Amino acid sequence: MRKISVSDLKTFIQCRWKWHYTSPLMMNVTSSSKSSALQWGIDVHQWLDDYYSQGIVGDFEGWTQDILDAYVWNVGNKDRFEILETEQKYSISIPSWRIENIKFVWTCDGLVRDKDGDVWILEHKTTGSLPKDNAFLLMDNQALIYQYVMTQRFPDLKIKGTIYNYIRRKEPKIPEVLKKGSLSRRKDLVTTPSTIRKVLDENGLHIDDYQELIDFYNVKVSQDYFRRFTLAANKNRYEQAWQDALPVFDAMLEKNPLLYPTASTGILGCNTCQFMSVCLVRRRGGNWKNQLKANYVRANDRYKEIKVVSI
Repeated sequence: MRKISVSDLKTFIQCRWKWHYTSPLMMNVTSSSKSSALQWGIDVHQWLDDYYSQGIVGDFEGWTQDILDAYVWNVGNKDRFEILETEQKYSISIPSWRIENIKFVWTCDGLVRDKDGDVWILEHKTTGSLPKDNAFLLMDNQALIYQYVMTQRFPDLKIKGTIYNYIRRKEPKIPEVLKKGSLSRRKDLVTTPSTIRKVLDENGLHIDDYQELIDFYNVKVSQDYFRRFTLAANKNRYEQAWQDALPVFDAMLEKNPLLYPTASTGILGCNTCQFMSVCLVRRRGGNWKNQLKANYVRANDRYKEIKVVSI
């Protein structure tokens, strides 16, 4: 069975050379080492799955735990929804004249029901900087396609929309211990209450003397580290997004798809791409396949076990 994920679709649109390397339809390779940001995101996603599926508050070493402690206190404890499911993998059939038995596959971070009885898709996101608003989601085909396929997977549920749950990856600033032995009471740091408590404990200072400071950061931490957005489900929008994707699927399934690089800058550009060195060798006419063999490995099939729904 051949599979296409939304990340595969986005990579094909972004840069076909990168798609050639990473797609399960093509070479299906990835870097032999994960970036710290990527690994952090994977670990936090697993923590969130454990937290929402089993109520387990796992332990991390270092500052990550300080952020997650703040998440439980400021976000998790205030959630007022029923968890229907977490971290499930699904697929639906893609209509294509090029090939039979082709599936669109995806992972749902969560499905929840709010206090009004409405059902929402829950999407966890880790990021280096928090978005200011949800305007970008209206143009994000991934967000709309996920809404479409989830309505196909759960036709009896009226899905209200998607909740985007952002957690920021940034090491909390450690407050300064002043020469006189007291703790600085600055209120412009990006830090967490747990970080402050650790510094107080390490320096033999009394928490009660700094409760006002801790209370202040207990509010500020939500602004600095967490963000929630909702994207209402609009049938016209998500059905159009799926229709727009179908000709792209067909192009991906051609026997010899047209491959070319798309040079770009910015956060998703060539400078941050794990395959930039391979592309440079390929540009010069060198043996780029040897470069791949030396520094990259075949990716695992994260969609090996999926629940199939045909449409």
